[in-house]
Amino acid sequence: MLKSIVKNSEKLFSYSHCFAHLYHHAYKAVIDRELSMLSLKDGAKVLFIGSGAFPFTPLWLATLQGCHVTAIDIDHYAVKRARRVVKKHALDAFIDIHTTSLDNGNASFDAAILALQVTPLNETIETLYSQGIKTIIVRRPSPRFTEQYDALDARYNIQDYVVHGMRAFHDSVLLQF
Repeated sequence: MLKSIVKNSEKLFSYSHCFAHLYHHAYKAVIDRELSMLSLKDGAKVLFIGSGAFPFTPLWLATLQGCHVTAIDIDHYAVKRARRVVKKHALDAFIDIHTTSLDNGNASFDAAILALQVTPLNETIETLYSQGIKTIIVRRPSPRFTEQYDALDARYNIQDYVVHGMRAFHDSVLLQF
């Protein structure tokens, strides 16, 4: 249920500057904390999976860190809306948004960030690792919502984590292979 509420809210926010402005403040703090776990240089290449209709994370990565972000989402309509948002913010030189699989071809990324709703989570992590992505941030749900999202397998060695204490998600963990 929470997944569909968030998904539909982001689609709504992609049309409204006021709603988006209110919603983005919480995400800026999340991304600041996540960046504190990474040692990305300006212009780093980041893969973001699960961008949704209002791609907060790619927008902030491009704005705060000068990252070049490739964002993907399985929802064609969300990708269409997200592209408009990116263009409206004049960040289309830094952000590419696609409806695609995880086959990144010859692209190389300095890091990947997985949104809370990514499923199948562990299979996605294994695919990224097999494609040479060795630094991955995974967002995890708050205890109240763990049944609604895929759980991170215990086999992964968490290198670092930051707590967000948000209603929907509790923390982000850093995996390095």
